[in-house]
Amino acid sequence: MRPLQPIDTINIANPMDYNCFMENYSGNPQDSYNELSVLVENPLKYEDRFHIVFSFVSAFSGLFSWKGVNLRVAKDAENLAFLRTLTSSYTKYSDEELLDYSRFGRLHLFESDDRIVRIVAIGFQLFESPY
Repeated sequence: MRPLQPIDTINIANPMDYNCFMENYSGNPQDSYNELSVLVENPLKYEDRFHIVFSFVSAFSGLFSWKGVNLRVAKDAENLAFLRTLTSSYTKYSDEELLDYSRFGRLHLFESDDRIVRIVAIGFQLFESPY
């Protein structure tokens, strides 16, 4: 896969026309590096497909497939609230420390009418689909 660009948000016309599938999760526990790949496709146009690859993923909450590619990065208060629900180990860190996105990652949300998929990761990139 070839990266299209590093980004903070996705701007797509008609985002609810797309289906998303958590396609791959890979990691190396020795160096704490992992990736989560989401396949995004328009079921009406087979060639209209791409991947969103999240890096340094520390949490995932939601379904493995969903409708809509309404992706946004959470505001600081949302990020803190979600991190604090994950595990008690986060309680030893101050809000300022938890907002160090290069250390703890950032909450990314896929939102549709009835579902929210949450991914905590340091960042993501878009990749062209190889097929």
